[in-house]
Amino acid sequence: MKQTSHPFISANGAALGSAIGPAYESHVEAAINTVRTNSVGAALRRTIQTAWVIVPYTGKKLNAYAHADNADRAGNTGHRRYNCLDATPLTDAAGLSKRYTKGGATTSTISFTPRQWMTSGVADHQHKSIMAGARQDEILFHEMAHSIRQMAGVMNCSDAPPGFDTKDEYWSVMTSNIYAWACNRP
Repeated sequence: MKQTSHPFISANGAALGSAIGPAYESHVEAAINTVRTNSVGAALRRTIQTAWVIVPYTGKKLNAYAHADNADRAGNTGHRRYNCLDATPLTDAAGLSKRYTKGGATTSTISFTPRQWMTSGVADHQHKSIMAGARQDEILFHEMAHSIRQMAGVMNCSDAPPGFDTKDEYWSVMTSNIYAWACNRP
């Protein structure tokens, strides 16, 4: 595990093995540094006051995600808990009683593999364009926005405006759009 330039963020490529892990950790560091060069990204980084780990995304599809290490503590105290994939209310094992968050905040882990996403330099070299929100640093920033909300204990996965899965996704997309705007991106 490599400590990044931020005192609370570490990159852990151990799952990839000793031959690939250090390169993964260096790519994460580069993506974090790109986020830091943007005023909105720098502001988000300054809010991080809890240990945070970025690990490889191992899913089959092109994706990344932030995972609250204790989902019961990631939301506002006393608020109803919802499934963050589809905004359905969570119940107990018998499906009877509602589940409520305990609040208080939690640590968060980001699953993100930089090589799955292009940088502007690579896209320019290959004469390609990158869709809005799909550049390497934009993806990482988006997941960082989710993580910050989990660590602050304000995650909210209830229903969102049309076109979004949850309120938390809506807020992360809106914040990421502001980040992209500050980079003169569409």
